[in-house]
Amino acid sequence: MIIPDLTPRFQLVPPERAREIRTTCARWGYSALAVTAMDAALLVYYATLPQASVFAGVFGGFSVLMLLMASVTMASCRNAVPNGYLNLHEARFARRFPWVMWVFSMPTTGVSLLVLWGSDHGRFGGGWSTLLYLLVVVAPFLVTTVVAVRCFTLFQAPYYYGPVPPRA
Repeated sequence: MIIPDLTPRFQLVPPERAREIRTTCARWGYSALAVTAMDAALLVYYATLPQASVFAGVFGGFSVLMLLMASVTMASCRNAVPNGYLNLHEARFARRFPWVMWVFSMPTTGVSLLVLWGSDHGRFGGGWSTLLYLLVVVAPFLVTTVVAVRCFTLFQAPYYYGPVPPRA
């Protein structure tokens, strides 16, 4: 037996709130996508260095993938408000999915930091190489955290898109 989904799908939001959701999603989402592209380029550059760690490449790549998925979610949620009605299912997805990506990127960041901490710092060359390692591995985790927090606060239920008072 299939149980139908009886929850409401769309809810009317004030025009200024709809505009705020669209602009915030576009601004934060596209900025996060730019950071993703920059971090992916740093990851490719880091992989060509002679002192590059395989762990940094694998875990950094996984963290960049999680950041990419969270950024695309944020950027695409600007379409969650078609014609002044908030798509509640898309808002719920936008509120939860970046946190899933954050949880998935957390262990890889922790393990790769342990690899850096337990390694011979001479192999990393210290200085710029270690800084590049941290940028490749830790930056995606931090930006994913920011995107997840912003998505959660933007689509917070029910206060932000709660019942709209009837027009007089």
